[in-house]
Amino acid sequence: MTDVTVLFIATSPRSTWITAPDPETAATVRTVLGGRADEVRRGGKRDELACDVGIGVDAYEAGELLLGAGFTFQWHDDQYPGNRTDSAWGIPVKEPAAGVE
Repeated sequence: MTDVTVLFIATSPRSTWITAPDPETAATVRTVLGGRADEVRRGGKRDELACDVGIGVDAYEAGELLLGAGFTFQWHDDQYPGNRTDSAWGIPVKEPAAGVE
């Protein structure tokens, strides 16, 4: 990967969702994770761009794999602003640029 691709992350007490910006990147994310992620369903339909990497050490390990593959992370606009910090499960996460959300 020559360009850095930003993945979007959102967390809850039971899940960590990684969302890709496009289908090609989503396929790459699934390949990098090698079966370490579950599908995400929204409104009864599978979200083809998102995957659930769990919580705790599972989410951390998935993040490390994706960081190692050249991805970076930014908070998804679904993440409540009051719950955004500079990391999620030890994965560095940036705030969205002003006006991007």
